[in-house]
Amino acid sequence: MTESAVRDAVPKNEEWLNGLREAAGTLRLLPSSVEGDFLALGGRLQEYYRCARELSEQVEAVASAVCGDAVRSAMDGLEAVLARTRTAEATARACLQGLDGIDSHAHQPSR
Repeated sequence: MTESAVRDAVPKNEEWLNGLREAAGTLRLLPSSVEGDFLALGGRLQEYYRCARELSEQVEAVASAVCGDAVRSAMDGLEAVLARTRTAEATARACLQGLDGIDSHAHQPSR
C-alpha cells in the first residue's frame, strides 16, 4: 500500500470509528430504555389485573345476590304477603256477600 493510500484510508477509518462510537453510545442507552419500558408495561399489567380482579369480585357479589339466600328469603317473604293478601281478599268478598244478603232482606217487603 502506498503512502497516499494510507493517508486516504485514515479519514475513512476515523469516520468508521466515529460511527462505531455513536452506535456504542446508542447501544449503552438501549438497556435502560428497554428496562424502563418493561417496568412501565409491568405496572400497566398489574393495574389491568387489579381491575379484572375487582370486576370479578363485583360479578360474584351480583351473582350471589341474585341466586343467594337473601333473594330466596325475600321471595319467601313476598309469597307470604301475597298469601295473606289473598286470604284477606277472600274474607272481604265473603263479608261483602253477607252484607249484600242483609241489604237485600232489608229491602224486601215484610210478609
